[in-house]
Amino acid sequence: MEPVCFSDNAAEQIRMAITKDKTKAAIYVPANIQVNLGKDLSDYQRWEAINLSNRYVFVPEVKFAAGKTVIDIHPFNTDVLIIGLSD
Repeated sequence: MEPVCFSDNAAEQIRMAITKDKTKAAIYVPANIQVNLGKDLSDYQRWEAINLSNRYVFVPEVKFAAGKTVIDIHPFNTDVLIIGLSD
């Protein structure tokens, strides 16, 4: 995976990486915040997230509009890892 910077959030702790073949994306989110990405990631059809404190897996709400991606606030008070997969 290679680090990329698409975050429009003021929170600098959000980290993102994409595989070289662009089939997988990983986003680390340190808190319960909405993630705003300045790139349309609609090529990733499947999204999952992992609550890093208890390893609970859930499907985040991801929206695409105007060339941007928005991942809604998740329901946990902990950091999560969000994974996007394309076919």
